[in-house]
Amino acid sequence: MEAFVLPLVLEMNPVGTTTAQAKQQKPASRSLTSLIVSLARDRPMECVDAILVPSMVPQLTNATEDWEPSRFQCELISRVLRAGRDSLSSQAIAHFVEKLLPTDVDARGVKWTDNTMPLLTTCLNRRPPLSGRVIARMADEIIYVLSPIKCNSMEKSMKFATLFNALVTKYGPQLKSASKVDPLIEAVPQLKTFMSKTINTSLKKLK
Repeated sequence: MEAFVLPLVLEMNPVGTTTAQAKQQKPASRSLTSLIVSLARDRPMECVDAILVPSMVPQLTNATEDWEPSRFQCELISRVLRAGRDSLSSQAIAHFVEKLLPTDVDARGVKWTDNTMPLLTTCLNRRPPLSGRVIARMADEIIYVLSPIKCNSMEKSMKFATLFNALVTKYGPQLKSASKVDPLIEAVPQLKTFMSKTINTSLKKLK
């Protein structure tokens, strides 16, 4: 699995290629998508560890500062997650999210981008049994992204707001248990999308 399938998925990332090669990047073929869906159904945990996580998290040989998953890689994994009866089990999705958002300070996690945030939202919408530590880790990342010290345009991103809303609506009780409700309420005003009022209302209902 790691020797044959993973290289095909890694080839979908233009990092390290020339400009001409990057323009030739294409979505996953039907055969590759079907193969990974089958592997996710029959060997879910192995599929997560051998294919999905290495596709999303930079390897030791990659420049971690600039490296990020490509749009086509994220779209491929999203299709695997939405494959109905043949999609990953809830336990496997939880394992996947825990690998993308490690609670260990020294561990590498996924970079939040316009490509990866919809993938994380898809995971949350499946409501996998995530640990309180992972939920707190995601809440802390949202708080950090919306903090004054973080200078970017993420506060205007609908993909970020959708992820924020999914976390609040799907894992509200765990956010409350982790004492993250008040910090998130304080962060909401920095969100510059129409969803800010909805998220704020949902958070206040948890108090």
